[in-house]
Amino acid sequence: MSSSSDVQVQGSNDWSIASKLSTITAGYYKDSFISCFAQKPVKRSSLIHRGYYVRAKAMHYIFDRFLSQHPKCQIISFGAGFDTSYYTLRQQGHTQCQYVEIDFQDVVSKKWQLIKNHPYCAELAAEKDAYQLVAADLRNLPSLTKLLFEELLMSSSDPTLFISECAITYMDECSSSKLIEWCGTTFPNAVFAVYEQIRPNDGFGRVMQQHFIQLSIPLLSLPVYPDHETQQNRYLHKGWTSCEVYDINEFVHKLVPSDELERMRKLETFDEYEGFNEKCSHYIILTAAKGNCKTPLPVKEQETKDHVFNTTSLKSWQLYKSPIQRYGQAGCANSIGIWIVGGFGARPQGHGRLDDLILARRDGTIESRLKDKRLARMYHSLHLIQSRLIVYGGRKGPCMPLGDLGFIDTERNEIEWLDGQPENGWPEPRWRHASSIIAPYIIFIGGGFGRQNNLLNDCWVMRVLLQSGTKTPSVKWEPFLSLPSGRHSAVASYWKDLIVVSGGLNKSEMACQPQLLVSNTSCSQEWRKPVWSGPSPIPRYSHQALVTTDNRMILVGGISTCHPSSPGVCVIDLQSWTCVEYSLPVQDIAQPVILASFNVQLIEENEDTKILCWGGGSPCFSFGTHLNGVIVELEV
Repeated sequence: MSSSSDVQVQGSNDWSIASKLSTITAGYYKDSFISCFAQKPVKRSSLIHRGYYVRAKAMHYIFDRFLSQHPKCQIISFGAGFDTSYYTLRQQGHTQCQYVEIDFQDVVSKKWQLIKNHPYCAELAAEKDAYQLVAADLRNLPSLTKLLFEELLMSSSDPTLFISECAITYMDECSSSKLIEWCGTTFPNAVFAVYEQIRPNDGFGRVMQQHFIQLSIPLLSLPVYPDHETQQNRYLHKGWTSCEVYDINEFVHKLVPSDELERMRKLETFDEYEGFNEKCSHYIILTAAKGNCKTPLPVKEQETKDHVFNTTSLKSWQLYKSPIQRYGQAGCANSIGIWIVGGFGARPQGHGRLDDLILARRDGTIESRLKDKRLARMYHSLHLIQSRLIVYGGRKGPCMPLGDLGFIDTERNEIEWLDGQPENGWPEPRWRHASSIIAPYIIFIGGGFGRQNNLLNDCWVMRVLLQSGTKTPSVKWEPFLSLPSGRHSAVASYWKDLIVVSGGLNKSEMACQPQLLVSNTSCSQEWRKPVWSGPSPIPRYSHQALVTTDNRMILVGGISTCHPSSPGVCVIDLQSWTCVEYSLPVQDIAQPVILASFNVQLIEENEDTKILCWGGGSPCFSFGTHLNGVIVELEV
């Protein structure tokens, strides 16, 4: 790591502390001291707030578990920056702990100056037996040894907690591995706790990597230790006797109380689920332990073979440059390409909601058909009946759902709108709902989000009543059997008089088990789960689903909250209820693909089954918004 990289690492501390202050100000967690170290208040997005909230919860969990077992201990924080953990722990009554923070000299000098400017912080920092803030180069282990034992008089035998919160990942792999081994051999009773990045090879991981490369602070250990297994083995092979690893999705759903999560979710309006879950799946909390110290993270049960997903490679994966750069749009395939309406993407004046209808042809050419301000929406549905495209629902901003219907005459390039309200027999306005044509003039609508950002489980059928000539069609809404529970970002498909709802995100923000079935006939309607022969598909949401002529359902892409890799392509035999999962290839860092909030087109020619993926992308935490700039052609 060069000196210029050292400076850039220090700069990341300033951005981080401002984000923490914004998160705390918004009520996500409490910290009485953060304002002492943040130079200037800024307002971050709700996505940033959630990301820093789960980071704080993970670190608080480690401190609480370790200190409950070892109230008299030592804590050494590597790359501490302007972290306030010492002050909050003292405020909570932890007075038997020697706390040492280590960072670059410039960071240490700035932090001391800020401490001196706040009397209460200065008073706590003056307790020499309790707190030391020192500069050191973690790559120089002889110097570090002298600092800790000769100057700070630390004990090698006392229970010791090492903290690396997005710190040693910036070191070269050889130096960080030597530091990990040195900690384990020098302190026989210790825990090493790490919060850092994983999964560099998928679309989000590539965006994340590129972000840090552009900041001149590449994640140097990430390519060598890219997943749970390699991270765990790294510590076990460096002298630590036990090690547990949770990605942050796992941590949130298994170790944060549900009532606390419910409180957090009510703080702000939020509709960036893909970006949040992707962020959480690309960060881990890890604890390694040895001696009389136990790992603060619970030991995870081994998965049974019946629940292990075996994956194989796709037959082909081709990328073609595309001018369609948007996500959250609605699409409807036809024989020559795909109709696309709305979404969020690139505009001349910057990113925003798009208000157009385009026809994307299979040869890559794009036709812009019309613009209408009311088309500027996201997470709506689009279906083609004869020559009319039917736009339903979607949203403007979060908590601004739409319940209108747009009828687009594709021959005349004209659009007409119908408006209705629940009191007039229409469904509650919604977005992120599931929908499918289930008969020539009948559209199924189910689930999604409603007016109060409430999760919906009601289902409806829309009967489209075509009029003669160019007159606007009318519609008749009829209630349908409700889903067993609310879900959003699911996909509805139709197969042999069965409506098949796949995936989605439930009230707990967990990806739902993939399939629910209901008959479209009027007798004995009941949602039921299929009986799988072997493992069921990877739970996912924000994906796409296609039904082939040979009775297969193909789930494409999406986001998972409970799987260690991005969902690829799942091919389901709808007659035997067996499935095969195909993994996505390693992504090109120059043109990464995030298969979320996108559209698909199925091409069945001879014995080949090809799928074209248009658009898609995601907000990527603090790494920026990613819009896929390619058409993906894949074959299974």
